[in-house]
Amino acid sequence: VLGIGLVLPPAVTSCSELWAALLKGDCAVRKVLGRKLAGGYLDERAFSPKREGLVLGIEAAEAAVIDPQHVLALALAARCFEDAGQEAAAEACAKPDRCGVYLGAWQEPPQVAPRPPSAYRVLGTSLAAMASRVANTYDIQGPAITINTACSSGLVAVNAALKDMRLGVVDYALVGCVNLLTDEALSDDLARAHFLSPTGRCHTFSAAADGYARSEGGVM
Repeated sequence: VLGIGLVLPPAVTSCSELWAALLKGDCAVRKVLGRKLAGGYLDERAFSPKREGLVLGIEAAEAAVIDPQHVLALALAARCFEDAGQEAAAEACAKPDRCGVYLGAWQEPPQVAPRPPSAYRVLGTSLAAMASRVANTYDIQGPAITINTACSSGLVAVNAALKDMRLGVVDYALVGCVNLLTDEALSDDLARAHFLSPTGRCHTFSAAADGYARSEGGVM
């Protein structure tokens, strides 16, 4: 692993911060204004689609309709390359066809009415185009795959990248996953189906298990 970019709730943006939170036993699940259910929500200090979009050079017309998960994926890629360092980043991109992008994501953005016409919406809200957007930004010409296997999407993306590396398809890979809770109606439906814990906690492998808690974040 040459570089890591991560954004985890509420405001974890580095491996050292994540390790410190784990050692303290911090709980990132919380209630936030405007949300009925508790969850692992990102703080604006960690990720703001509008702020990141400006830094990444996304034009206002596109920013108005783009899935913020696309912005998160681009931000994570930038942080990953920065963490890897200029030499490693340059080496990874030196042979564009020998580098790939493998990205896990499953939640599509909600369809909000009314929908003003926009040429940017077609690809800007497509999960399939998310990995391609990252690849295009860095002129990566190897496989660019968005993988949707629901909760396991990130791990399946890692597995796919490792398989291609072992087969000699690529020498380098950007691998990760993103998830933003942009659709409150989906959370409501998951609660109705008894997927979500009423306590907002995951009691894994425990007799107290009564569902899971949803969370935002991303790692690459």
